[in-house]
Amino acid sequence: MSHPPRIRAALFRHLIEQSSVSLSGSAIGAVLVAAAQIIQFDNPAPALIWLAMIGTTFLIRRQLIRHYRQHLDEAAQAPKTLNSLAISTALSGIAWGVGGVIFLSEDPLAMVITITAVHAMVMGSGMTLGAYMPSFLAYALPAVLPMAVALALRGGTAHLVLALYSVIFLGIMIGIARRFNRLPKNTVMPSAIHC
Repeated sequence: MSHPPRIRAALFRHLIEQSSVSLSGSAIGAVLVAAAQIIQFDNPAPALIWLAMIGTTFLIRRQLIRHYRQHLDEAAQAPKTLNSLAISTALSGIAWGVGGVIFLSEDPLAMVITITAVHAMVMGSGMTLGAYMPSFLAYALPAVLPMAVALALRGGTAHLVLALYSVIFLGIMIGIARRFNRLPKNTVMPSAIHC
């Protein structure tokens, strides 16, 4: 982060405090997507394997967040904690990206569920992970880009439009996260700075 230390610490606290919301959203979203895939198709194996992947990243991130909550003041000042968070969110983003690719099918309902779920996860992360842009990018890029590439490679107007839409959506979310990240520089937030 390029913020002064006190603002950086406040943003780190925000990142940790909001993490339970993003973790819960990811877990609920993953269960719903996997259930939809299991109900829709005869072979539940891909959905169950993917759900195990999401579950593993969920447990890693939850353990990391729990550790940082217990040592919040020291963790807020240590750059390596931010790198650990970015790596853990990258794992989660990769898992969602894998789901975005393997669950794309010719069935329109399955495709809508998959694209909506991946986009919803990225949208939800903008205001939580946006406090630390490398963490947000580590999550959003591997979550959306593989799906966009898979859609584009399918060819056809509908798939190309959906691929383009995904890339535009990603650009908008990066812009929103960047604005959120810059907010402490441009405004004084006494409650955040003095916490």
